[in-house]
Amino acid sequence: MGEVGPNPVVAWHNPRMSDERADRIFFGGDVLTKQHVARVRQLAPSATCVNVYGTTETPQAIGYFVVPEQGNSAHDRARASSRDIIPLGQGIEDVQLLVLNASQGLAGVGELGEICVRTPYLAQGYLEDDALTQERFISNPFTQLPGDRAYRTGDLGRYLPDGTLEFAGRNDQQVKIRGYRIEPGEIEAVLGQHAAVRETVVVAREESVDAESGAANSQSAIRNPHLSDKRLVAYVVANQDPPPSSGELRRFLKEKLPDYMVPSVFVTLDALPLTPNGKVDRRALPAPNLARPDLEEAFVIPWTPVQEVLAGIWAEVLKLEKVGVHDNFFELGGHSLLATQLISCVRDTFQVELPLRCLFENPTVEELAAVITQNQAEGAGQEELARMLAGVEALSDDEAQRLLADKNP
Repeated sequence: MGEVGPNPVVAWHNPRMSDERADRIFFGGDVLTKQHVARVRQLAPSATCVNVYGTTETPQAIGYFVVPEQGNSAHDRARASSRDIIPLGQGIEDVQLLVLNASQGLAGVGELGEICVRTPYLAQGYLEDDALTQERFISNPFTQLPGDRAYRTGDLGRYLPDGTLEFAGRNDQQVKIRGYRIEPGEIEAVLGQHAAVRETVVVAREESVDAESGAANSQSAIRNPHLSDKRLVAYVVANQDPPPSSGELRRFLKEKLPDYMVPSVFVTLDALPLTPNGKVDRRALPAPNLARPDLEEAFVIPWTPVQEVLAGIWAEVLKLEKVGVHDNFFELGGHSLLATQLISCVRDTFQVELPLRCLFENPTVEELAAVITQNQAEGAGQEELARMLAGVEALSDDEAQRLLADKNP
């Protein structure tokens, strides 16, 4: 399916030319969602919507799925996860759509794998590119018969319980962040379910912070990967004004996705940049600025020395210009790895040893500053007690007796 664009191509088909109403509407060339279908059905409520799937290396359409009426089919009931993507369906006659896992075996229901096409109508290969031909056009792993070939599409998918196939992104867009393999397309599909989101794209950006200026610098991350920080950035085009806040979008995603799939940064755009052929131009997406995200909590400046120093540490770790005392570390884009860095900085700066869970229990500057202040006070009291005990131990028996006599006349 290639690069994911903002809208699928829609083709209208009406065999009764005298009737101006569409009988069938075919969608192809991009990811189809329930929102797309709903908008088209407003214009043609009686039309049958069909999602078609194809690649350049095979016949124009190799798979199809007839979209049922919402909530009226066993398919809808089986997909209780309420995912938003319309399935690719099943192969047409003489076409098998296979999902192969990493072991080149057939994937189980719900298991993510690469979509491969088996059909006698495959292309012979790529002109003057034998390496790519051998990589993409493979022997059928289930028969190994001469001439029985399959084409690796590079699309990721999974079998649904009813036997249909669901698209789940591209393997060339798969990213690895903090040890987790992530499909940005899956995040986009879920984020697109938010009522206030019209279009969205999720990318992984690798940036670093310049040691002198503190500015984000993608090129320096390439030069020195030890200073880099790869993070998910969600670009959102809203359908309302004002747009939803970062906190609202983050909470929405946390209800449906694991924490490692929730973007660290949300950027609101008026429109997604497009290539001449109408696909999203990911290279033209702007780098996130260092301003504080649009949070529901109003910005409040620190009012104690500990809060001021701590807010500076947060800003440095999170690559932000400023942090308020009521800002939540995790709503600012913090995650477990950054939390570890923050606790390390707190230990070095304040000489206070705090467990990692302390940040999860006290995620604002104000709350964590109170914990640090309390620990410093307890530490100071313990040091004073230690000095007193050391002084007592240094006394001779006679000196101790005289001291007790002075205290008890």
